[in-house]
Amino acid sequence: MEHELPTAPEIALVTDAHGGLHAAQAHMVALCAQQLHLMRREIHVLSFVGRETRTPWHAKLIAALALAYAFSPIQLIPSFLPVVGWLDDVVILALGVRLALRLTPPDVLASCREHAAESERSGDAAGNAGRRALLVVGAVWLIMATLGMGLSVALIRRFL
Repeated sequence: MEHELPTAPEIALVTDAHGGLHAAQAHMVALCAQQLHLMRREIHVLSFVGRETRTPWHAKLIAALALAYAFSPIQLIPSFLPVVGWLDDVVILALGVRLALRLTPPDVLASCREHAAESERSGDAAGNAGRRALLVVGAVWLIMATLGMGLSVALIRRFL
């Protein structure tokens, strides 16, 4: 049986009982927490979709681009701007995940959802896979930055 999240009104009542946020604010916080939990679960499913051989290449590409953008140091809106800076990350990641999952065949998606649920039950959900993905994305960006700097230096030397 899957772990169920408390509903937004339950969280609002608990938060309000402790004298914290007002009910409407607590409701919004609870809805955001639910959406983030669902997004984390879908990203975990997407990690299995990316490793599945029956997944179309374009679904894998879209998923990889969305995740790479989320971890990328290059942003459309700088992340140091409060809230607005993170908004582009959330929107691009959500759209990329949704599009990649829609492009994945239903039987592959069902199989990957089962694998992800089994992985969460056994406690393997966020462990080494997340660290490996972060290392791969970091290595790719480091290689791209090094190549870009080398190319820039070569062009500057050529024209000076």
